[in-house]
Amino acid sequence: AKKPAAAPVLLAARQLGIGAAQLLMVGDSANDVDAARAAGSPVLAVPYGYTEGRPVQSFAADGIVDSIDDIPAWVRRA
Repeated sequence: AKKPAAAPVLLAARQLGIGAAQLLMVGDSANDVDAARAAGSPVLAVPYGYTEGRPVQSFAADGIVDSIDDIPAWVRRA
């Protein structure tokens, strides 16, 4: 199954040996956010990449980070 189905996220979690709720997904599209939500995973959005021409603020992400370098600080605050 392809995103926005939960299957790819659930597979990644299984391969990592963790539950989906322990996996933090970072994506650049509404499909990424929707897949994480369907799997029960927290999700961050980045404002670059394949945003489908939509502002990332319109996605139902838990947060937005300007760069993957900002993820550790976001996790510490969360």
